[in-house]
Amino acid sequence: MATMCGWALLDPPIAVAIQGAIDVGVNLIDTAPAYGAGHAEEVVGRAIRGRRDKVVVATKCGVKRTKDDFIRTLEPQSLYHEIDDSLRRLGVETIDLWQIHWPDPKTPLEEALEAILKIKEQGKFRYLGVSNFDIPLMKQARESLPFHGDGPGGRLAPQAHSWHPPCLGSCPGPAGSPDRPVPFGVKAHRPPRLVMGGAR
Repeated sequence: MATMCGWALLDPPIAVAIQGAIDVGVNLIDTAPAYGAGHAEEVVGRAIRGRRDKVVVATKCGVKRTKDDFIRTLEPQSLYHEIDDSLRRLGVETIDLWQIHWPDPKTPLEEALEAILKIKEQGKFRYLGVSNFDIPLMKQARESLPFHGDGPGGRLAPQAHSWHPPCLGSCPGPAGSPDRPVPFGVKAHRPPRLVMGGAR
């Protein structure tokens, strides 16, 4: 769903594909502001209109798309703007899974997580995830902000555990998501289902 990497973004076919996927049982839609400089989120928002209760909406933060480049930033003020922009583009009141897209070497992770916790307390997203984090950063994130994980009160259901590194799937903290799992070989004979918070 992006113009990055030479992929074409064709709004009507993509919206139809998303709706068709929902019809056959796919219930996780993952996007990011960096994909098409926010345009992918707008397409997803239009596609899920009237079907919000059928999908888990996942998007990301921490990467801004410019005309020529991607800028990684987890500065608190940027995060505060990003969440509101994503909510507006997606047309939702709450994002189910908000993921840090890439680490930001210029912003201390603890500082970014403090801002993210404030955003969560405002009810703007339900669960925190990370993408493109190595194991040391995953452990740091889990130690700094353990409000999401496999423990009581907030967890990814067992169906999702195969998407997580085994060494990280059993400890509390933010969830991890793979980068481009289908092109890299994670395929299934039937659409995968991700169930969050026990809802089906």
